[in-house]
Amino acid sequence: FHNNDSDIIDVCVPYIHQTKFDNLTYFFGYKFKPDVSSNVRTKFLHWIKGLDKSNMPSEFTVENLVEPPIAELNKIVNLSTFSCTLYPRSTRSDLTRIIQRSVVHLIPRMNIESFELVKSTPKNIGFDWKQFNLDYQGTIGDHQYQQIKQYIEETLLPKIHNLDYFSIAQNVKYKYREYITDYLQFETNEQEELFRSLNGGNILVLDDINTSGATLTEILKIVRSLAPESKIFIFTLIGNDRSNI
Repeated sequence: FHNNDSDIIDVCVPYIHQTKFDNLTYFFGYKFKPDVSSNVRTKFLHWIKGLDKSNMPSEFTVENLVEPPIAELNKIVNLSTFSCTLYPRSTRSDLTRIIQRSVVHLIPRMNIESFELVKSTPKNIGFDWKQFNLDYQGTIGDHQYQQIKQYIEETLLPKIHNLDYFSIAQNVKYKYREYITDYLQFETNEQEELFRSLNGGNILVLDDINTSGATLTEILKIVRSLAPESKIFIFTLIGNDRSNI
């Protein structure tokens, strides 16, 4: 790859970015240049995730974008010291699985565990009222607070609970995403117990794109609940250097 002035992301240097997310070490491979419009960003994300069926990248192209930052990540953290990877399953895109596969291929031993988190049943999805109230109550005026609260209680949550399939990106406005809870889970109780048994090891949380930070926040809640003594690192293919997005 070579950088050009017309590129929307830097594809050469630096090979990986490092910052903080929720007080944890967060690595990501690429970030958009500041002057790139939201429309262009959306088109690129649809392309890299294979959502635009009329213009899909080859798996070879995707792997060539994925592998360089992961190789740099390995130099920094030594992936062979990790107990497992943990990532959310996507039914629409194979990008996260390609990232996970590239990580595992770099590890010289074969006994690292990999766990997928799947979407919960929509009717079980919750809302973090405690954090919401800390952020909103008393800060925006009681009338506006009551209006927002009513929207969440009477419109947003009932709509979510009646869905056949939940997507936080499609079904929740950006400003409410960080408060949506309980929408990821292990596929089986056996998987959850196996993950719990790895408490104390190094855990690498993976995702493809970090935008609002909602998915990462939900994954970290699960990790901290089941493996509180573990050391957690985060990697996404595309992100930004704002801590706690």
